[in-house]
Amino acid sequence: MLNKIKMKIGLFFFFWSVSVFAVVWSDYTDEQRLRENILKDYKKHIRPVHNESESIQVYVSFIPRHILQMDERTQVLTVEGSLVMEWTDQFLTWKPKNYGSIKVFHLPDHNLWQPDIFLYNSADVGSNVDPRGDTNVLVSYEGLVKWNPPVTFKVYCPTSLRSYPFDRHTCNMKLGSWTFNSNKLNVSSLE
Repeated sequence: MLNKIKMKIGLFFFFWSVSVFAVVWSDYTDEQRLRENILKDYKKHIRPVHNESESIQVYVSFIPRHILQMDERTQVLTVEGSLVMEWTDQFLTWKPKNYGSIKVFHLPDHNLWQPDIFLYNSADVGSNVDPRGDTNVLVSYEGLVKWNPPVTFKVYCPTSLRSYPFDRHTCNMKLGSWTFNSNKLNVSSLE
């Protein structure tokens, strides 16, 4: 008799836990399941390639929003804008049919590997690409990552005032990886 009661109680708790699990699992949206599954074993400090000898191609562009200052004496331009970056992360792929046909979704930038892009002709010592605040990245099911963090750059910009007040200035920005050579991370201009 005691064994039957124990068995009934055991079966009750088993079915109760299964039903609670089913209710909790069904409360997850497809995007929540995708986010949880894709980040479960993700290591953001490791270059996202399956073959270690493979190079990651990072496309970069800068979209200026505001010129904050042009100091003709020091020849330093301070400009604010968005740094547009795209690359393929081989560890961020999924089958859309398994997640309600989701082909693209947003993730916080601090959850993912990021290229160590540096402004080589910076007038601000030690100025790497350090976005202000947390931003999201856009990730596609094929692993394409698009990240457009807001940045402020101070860049050397040689000026000539010979034609003042009709002078024109061209300021070049040289962006690249600080720690990786092109065999590991190749930076190109995004057209």
